[in-house]
Amino acid sequence: VFDPATIAPSAVSLRRDLPGGSARLFSSGLGIESVLVAGEEIVRGGEHTDRRPGRVLRSGHDSATTPRNRLVRRRRQPGDRMGSR
Repeated sequence: VFDPATIAPSAVSLRRDLPGGSARLFSSGLGIESVLVAGEEIVRGGEHTDRRPGRVLRSGHDSATTPRNRLVRRRRQPGDRMGSR
């Protein structure tokens, strides 16, 4: 839930919160009052709550973004040999 008149990115900053102390660029959204995931509020009044509904989606595991997941698998037929098509 957001106010289209006030929504904007915040200033970009550098955060060193990745494994090994690695840095990343970070910017939060301004004007976002509430965020719902699976019907539960995870942002209220612009602040994160402690709720963690849903699950993490990983590229290539939960989506067809890698060639491995785009393969069309053919059912083995009687008489097929391993490695033959």
